[in-house]
Order: sequence, then C-alpha cells, then structure tokens
Amino acid sequence: MKFLSEDLWPSIRRLADEPGRKYVAVPYVSVEAAKRLRLKKGDVLVTRFDDENIKNGRVSPAEILKYLRREVEVHHWDSLHAKVYVSNRRAIVGSANVSASSEERLTEAGVVSTDRKFVATARRFVEGLRGQAVGPDWATQKLSLYRPPKGLPGRTGTSRRKRSGMWVVNVRLRDRTPEAERAAGKALKRAERTLKEPDKFSLDDVDYSVDWKVMPGDWVVQHVHDGRDKYFEAPARVSTVERYLSLRKAQHQVVVLESRKHSRTRKPKAVIAALRKSGVDYKVPKQFRQIKRDLVRRTLFSIWPNVSETAD
Repeated sequence: MKFLSEDLWPSIRRLADEPGRKYVAVPYVSVEAAKRLRLKKGDVLVTRFDDENIKNGRVSPAEILKYLRREVEVHHWDSLHAKVYVSNRRAIVGSANVSASSEERLTEAGVVSTDRKFVATARRFVEGLRGQAVGPDWATQKLSLYRPPKGLPGRTGTSRRKRSGMWVVNVRLRDRTPEAERAAGKALKRAERTLKEPDKFSLDDVDYSVDWKVMPGDWVVQHVHDGRDKYFEAPARVSTVERYLSLRKAQHQVVVLESRKHSRTRKPKAVIAALRKSGVDYKVPKQFRQIKRDLVRRTLFSIWPNVSETAD
C-alpha cells in the first residue's frame, strides 16, 4: 500500500487506462470528467446524480451522457461520499472527485494498493452500490437543470482572478551563443525598467526552448546543474520573456526572473526531504513541470521563508 498526494491524479489516470473492467464510485462528476477519467465500454460508474448536485455544477449530465455513449454503466447512489477507483490490478481510495478543482487546485490524498484482497473488497463495495441505473433519457432530462460551478467558462458574473502558475525547471549552465546573449540583453533591459525594489531583488535569466509555456508573473524554482554541482534556487517571479531564433532557426526564449536577494540555494536532498515530510513523493522533472497542487506550492515556499507570494 502506498500513500498518494501529488501523484494521486496521475495514478487515477493510469488506473483508468489499464486493461479490463473498471469500477468507480465518486459523488461528483463535473466538467470535462469524460476526458479526465477515460472510462470505456463495460466499466461501472456510480455517482450522486440528484437535482441538488446537478444545479450546483457538481455533476454534469452532459458528461454522464458522454459516458453512456461509450457504453459505460452509470448508477445513482443517493448517500455516496466515498471516492473509490478499482481496476483488475489495483484500487485507489481517497478524497478525489472527478473535477477540475480536485485535479488542479485542491490538496487531495489517498492510498493505492495492489493487494488482491484489498482490490477484491474495493470492487465488491462498488458493485454493491449498483441498482438505480442512469440511462440516456434520465440524463437528457436533467440537462436544463445544470449550472456550471463558479470560476468555470459559462458562469455569469465575475470570476475569481486566476492565480499565477508555478514551475520547477531543470537548468544546465553552459556557454551561450551570440543570439542568446543579444536576446538576454534586450530582456534584461526591459526587466530593469519594471524592477520596483532593486535593493531587495536582483535579475537572473534562463535560456530555454519555447516548449516551456512559462508566462510573466509565474513563479519558477530552478534545479541547477553547474558542472557536477546540483542545487535548487529559491522561487523567483518571471518578469520578462524574450523569444529569439537560434543560429539554426530554432525558437528559444530568455526568461528573466526577479530573485529575492540573499536567498540561499538548497541541495536537492534537502528539498526532496522537505516535500516527503509534507506527504509528497516528488521527483525532479527532466525538463520542467508545472506545480498544480497547493501542498507542493506551499511546501516549496516554506523552504525559503524570506520569499513570499503575497502578490497572489
């Protein structure tokens, strides 16, 4: 048995892609659920398909119809609160609903086990909730009741401002080409004009491919390779992004960061240990990775107490 937090949703996705029949019991099945959890013909889904959840945007009749078109077996269970995902090989029991907030914003946790008795018991639990089948007619009748949850497209009124992104990026220090030097010079000049507190912040720049979809305002934690030495830099805010063409006409970008002065670097072992202490089994990406879990974000900032994201 393994505890999951940061890896919870990737594990759920992998489970759904495994061969054989899947059994899922989850109260909320919201926007883009059919894309988020790719159930197939013969799989079983139990949810709370009632008027209250549909009106509040927690269960989307349109997503239920997508599952039904795939010939997924859908059932309603009025008092469902458990979140259970079962395949032939493993079972995940935790806090995650099938929703954008669960995957992208909330701090979730769960356990995964490949123990045969555990998997069989979890499967029997979901099977025991079958009975009140949801068909296409019932789902279609409820389409008019549905209202998108707050902050999602299609909701009237003012939505909450989207929080800036956060990334961990691998950086290898090496000699730069003349094209990169010119781009860095232009980017740094632009960043200097907007630097509000030069006594507290300095400017640093990173040369990277445009595959990294970083934007001004995002936070970046650099995992730096300097020869044989490796270390993490403190979270820094993106000031400017300058794109340029390399000598071979490939697109690159220079990303200028506003870094808090006097922030010490940290050894990878210390950062990984702090994350694990918070319940996160995190691996350093080969290139870059966006941080979507609040728990990882908070833990990274806690490692450098002198760096604050109060602007968020």
